[in-house]
Amino acid sequence: MFLALPAVAADCATDLQENDAWLRNQPEVRASLDANTQRDLRDLRSAALILERNGQDDACEDVVDAMETIANERHEEAQNAADAVDAESRRETLTAAVSVAELQGVLRADELIGRDIRNMENEDLGEVDDVVVATSDAGTSYAIVAYGGFLGIGEEQVAVPLSSLRLTESRDVLVLDISEDAFEAAPRFERDDMSSLNDPTWVESNQAYFDTNI
Repeated sequence: MFLALPAVAADCATDLQENDAWLRNQPEVRASLDANTQRDLRDLRSAALILERNGQDDACEDVVDAMETIANERHEEAQNAADAVDAESRRETLTAAVSVAELQGVLRADELIGRDIRNMENEDLGEVDDVVVATSDAGTSYAIVAYGGFLGIGEEQVAVPLSSLRLTESRDVLVLDISEDAFEAAPRFERDDMSSLNDPTWVESNQAYFDTNI
């Protein structure tokens, strides 16, 4: 039992019992407490009991509050450290992604459709709704990216040149090195209307936008 408490009746002692129960029921918090912190909490607990025995209930309750605060702060610090490691690992994965234009071998459309699009900050930009392949060497192939809606309702669509995308080694995420704000400001593409892809002015403007912002 962690920081076991002898049975006493005062209000502050009840608070201590509740604090003990809280720690027992929070294994992830206990796991984040190093030996020094556990020793400090035991010392604070002993001090709280001394204060309670001497009728210093307010001071006792302050100590109990401080114990919970310290435990939560150590837990938060441990979580932040773990998150930082995870974030660095994710960034390495995104950085190592290979340009779609440079991939070796065959790339099937179903390896792109439904894939998440993320930027280098690991922000979710949307997912690939469709792939449009150019029918001439001079044409541009696109990933049609949907975002901002749910199950096709209220979605915006952007035609991202395939050459602007990179694919992670596991082929489960496409990387577009653009800020979330810049992506949301990209030229719009109307659902079920491919005419803009045959408009040289729109095509040039769309390509220039991604060339400038990536």
